[in-house]
Amino acid sequence: MACSQLQQMELLVIACCYAFGHFTEAVIKPASRSPLYVGALVPLATNDRFFVPHAAEVCQLAVDHINNHSTLLSGYHLILAVNDSQCDIGLASYQMHRLLGENESRKVALIAEGCSVVTQPLAAASQYWNIPHFNFLSTSPALLNRNVYRNYYRLRPSENNYNPARAAIMNYLNWKKAVVIIETEDIFNLNSENLANVFKLFDLDEPLILLLSGNDNQSTVIQRIKDSGRRILFGLFYEAAGRQIVCQAFKNGVSAPQFVWMFVGWYRSSDWYIYAANNENLPCNADEMRSAVNGHFVFDQAEISRDLDQMLATGLVARDVINEYRQRVGIPDEIPILDTFQRHIAYGYDAVVAIALMLDHAAHTLDTRAENQLANFSYGDENIWGVFKDFIESSSFWGLSGHVSFPQLLSVKDSVIESNGILEIYYNRGNESTLIAEYNNPTRNLTWFNDQIRWTSMVPFLSVGCATATVNYQYYTEVM
Repeated sequence: MACSQLQQMELLVIACCYAFGHFTEAVIKPASRSPLYVGALVPLATNDRFFVPHAAEVCQLAVDHINNHSTLLSGYHLILAVNDSQCDIGLASYQMHRLLGENESRKVALIAEGCSVVTQPLAAASQYWNIPHFNFLSTSPALLNRNVYRNYYRLRPSENNYNPARAAIMNYLNWKKAVVIIETEDIFNLNSENLANVFKLFDLDEPLILLLSGNDNQSTVIQRIKDSGRRILFGLFYEAAGRQIVCQAFKNGVSAPQFVWMFVGWYRSSDWYIYAANNENLPCNADEMRSAVNGHFVFDQAEISRDLDQMLATGLVARDVINEYRQRVGIPDEIPILDTFQRHIAYGYDAVVAIALMLDHAAHTLDTRAENQLANFSYGDENIWGVFKDFIESSSFWGLSGHVSFPQLLSVKDSVIESNGILEIYYNRGNESTLIAEYNNPTRNLTWFNDQIRWTSMVPFLSVGCATATVNYQYYTEVM
């Protein structure tokens, strides 16, 4: 049967929606409830940048819990429109303008994006729609600046949140001198500046900061490490740059056991150096890179609440939410929920809950002033934006990630120490990753779970001033 011209146009629109990743499944809305729309841009598909599997599912799980709640946001029906932004600036910008330009489904809030380099221009632009912009993935310290990003609210702390734990480890082990190797990206530049300030607060020597600028200066960086006499190396770089400098370090003897490397959370898995062996033309194999960093420390955010019996704002217990999420996405029971990017699901869930609590407050506040004002939301309404903003900046609740609030920082330098939640410290040796300590940022307390680290050599640590008398550690000399 031949299609009419109208049918052909409808098919074309549907095909375009699929092609650009913003086709959303139709939702049957109860006639008695007014729809409220939330837009979401997250990197869902596997790509060579960054992606978060099941980010859409966990956000939708929160939406379902809210819509089934007996009192939260009663009279309204929350609808989530998710787009796969693929950590791509051009695609994400196009999708955001398309989402926010749909007059029939005006978005009362936005969740976007995953990569900081994409989030920053989106957050700078989204403020002109007078809606709150939530994020549960990006960690650049630049996004702390409320003067620039006035409508931006993050669930996941910035990279600066790791720095007190890094300094605490140094202090506890009586290590005073360190080298910080950074890739020349905004996220790492700002993080290293903050780390230097935190080191000063912890009475540590000023770190030697070395910049990576492609392949050209890697040998220079390695030589400067050797010349410095420092053996504690903090790596602030993405995996591609990390593989290159670690390989260069291996080739030039800047390796374990004479040197100790410190990395961020995603280096806890061995995938980062196995990937190189299979996909990149490096003069090192996976075993060589593993040996170069053997015995490294990894700092990671504890992203799931420790109290799994805590009642959440959605009226459900945290443990039940996690179990439902597992069933929904088909995660086997034997796989820990805390592994790799599955941990981000708590922040995604809490982002949607934060939006629902904001809308619930606004509904009760605004509907007393004008009938169904929230349902008739428009982007130019400064009154509604003011209600949204005041509530977010004064609210706090217990979420799947723990205690959630949105502290106000007018600039990146307003607070030297960003103190959010608990940092986990892992010791990676061979193929084993062991949780050895936690650092509580709000209380600045370091707690050890393991009183023994098997160093392969004690020589480098004595050379930087490790006082074994004050540290409850035993040192072993082992054959590699």
